[in-house]
Amino acid sequence: MSFFNNLWYEKSLTSCLLQLPLLPFSGIFGLIAAARRSLYANGFRHTVGPVVPVVVIGGITVGGTGKTPICVALVKELQARGFNPGVLTRGYKSHCNSYPCQVPLDGDPYVYGDEPSLIRRATKAPVVIDPQRTRGADYLAGLGVDVIITDDGLQHYALDRDVEVCVLDGSRMLGNGHLLPAGPLREAKWRLKTVDSIVVSGAVAHLGYYPMMLKPSSVVPLSNNSHETLQPRSEICAFSGIGNPSRFYKTLEDCGYVIKSKVDVGDHGKTSIEKLKKYALQYPVVMTAKDAIKYKAEATEQNLGNIFVLNVQANLSKLFYDDVVNKIKQSTYRVAQRRKKREAAGYVLEKVEMIDHIEPNPLPDADYRPATKTAASSESKAASTLSAKEQAQESDPQQEAVATATAAAAAAAASTAAPELNVSSDTATAAAPATADSTPEDMADTSNDATAEDEANGAVDAAAADADTDAEADADDRDDADSKDESEVEDNSPAKQAAAQAAAAAAASFLADSFSSNKSAEETKEDSKASAPKEIKTLKKQVKAKSKTAAADASAGAGTSEKNDLPQLLKRKS
Repeated sequence: MSFFNNLWYEKSLTSCLLQLPLLPFSGIFGLIAAARRSLYANGFRHTVGPVVPVVVIGGITVGGTGKTPICVALVKELQARGFNPGVLTRGYKSHCNSYPCQVPLDGDPYVYGDEPSLIRRATKAPVVIDPQRTRGADYLAGLGVDVIITDDGLQHYALDRDVEVCVLDGSRMLGNGHLLPAGPLREAKWRLKTVDSIVVSGAVAHLGYYPMMLKPSSVVPLSNNSHETLQPRSEICAFSGIGNPSRFYKTLEDCGYVIKSKVDVGDHGKTSIEKLKKYALQYPVVMTAKDAIKYKAEATEQNLGNIFVLNVQANLSKLFYDDVVNKIKQSTYRVAQRRKKREAAGYVLEKVEMIDHIEPNPLPDADYRPATKTAASSESKAASTLSAKEQAQESDPQQEAVATATAAAAAAAASTAAPELNVSSDTATAAAPATADSTPEDMADTSNDATAEDEANGAVDAAAADADTDAEADADDRDDADSKDESEVEDNSPAKQAAAQAAAAAAASFLADSFSSNKSAEETKEDSKASAPKEIKTLKKQVKAKSKTAAADASAGAGTSEKNDLPQLLKRKS
């Protein structure tokens, strides 16, 4: 751009000579632009506007004139006055996959562009990118905005507009006055007479134009992890990637900094972070906020130091804001007619949800999607099992012990009443979740409550072993053949059934009563975590004593011979 800057804005003999061969092309460019405007003016090409007012902030010259700072300042002013504005931009050098595209607050500037990302973070207002501005404007209206501000787009005649603001650089103005490519003009000077307001950036005052000053607001480190400060009158390296870097350099000098080196990467340009590090080794690097948006994430991640950002704020007169707001209000009837016409043609306003942050969406792996219905069902069951495990881990350990012991005792009693089923203790334990006293948390995952279940089963087994020991002496005196015959007969003995049921019921009742208390739910949960292991050991001893007493009472009523058969029954149950 330095060549064209010299060609367009310098008044020298060399520049004049270089412009001569380009003038015919400028004439062709002018004819094309005029023909294009006439097509829209005469209705050969249609102009479409959204159902809300549109304010276009653009220019008739190429390069940076300060349109983005004015957009930010105008959006903030409209928000302060009760409006809900949104910003529409073309998204120059953005890399969106589809359009229209919302700009999130934490969006990557490489994807969404530096200027849209800067406006979004500075104003928190909705920002939409779409090269087809009529479509993007309708999308913004669906977001619920009541005013649309377009960053650039003065020459985009397909979009109907209600207010036009043209921005000029006060130091360069219209340059040599020629159209592209011999000069910097997109449209001829006469276009200034058709716009609603003209804003001139810089200290130069022009009659009939609104002045705009870019006032430095702060100089802050680029990295969020840095706490460095840049002292006044420091020797610095000025780094810029904007359309008019000379204005940035002048602002730095006005702030009192001494520029020792300059790095210009071109408008919207970007350099590597490694080169930025090298520049920072020589002098403190100072860049614009528009450039900083592209390097901030990497600088924070790598803890880069000695790199700073010059933030500026556009200062505009109150008269300018009042003029724009009045024109917006005056366009109410025009917007209503536009809406009526579009609705008659079948237009329906589609509501769109606002996006503030990006949801993580990693790229799919090779096995990201189930290949078959069976695989999909397996993944669904696995997810359900994992959820059940997480719930089971949060359940109370004492409640698990009570439920498991109760289920085991009930299963033992059931197996005694129906010996032909030959139910083992393992089967009874597996059937525990089917009991009425069990809860979904108890049935979630048997692996999580294995410890509590083993403790409870151990208590019942210990009671059976003690009863077996008490009767072992009498069992040894009996004849082997008689023992075998009598054991077959005695299996269905009502006395033995009553003894086993009494022992199981006593163990289950004692465990349930032991864990019942008058404490609150929170106190019980806290106490159970601390005292569960100790209480289980104590309960084992007490269950043994209860089981002995119940078994002895039942056996005494059934007779001496039936008592001698109890060890054989308990052995089979264990």
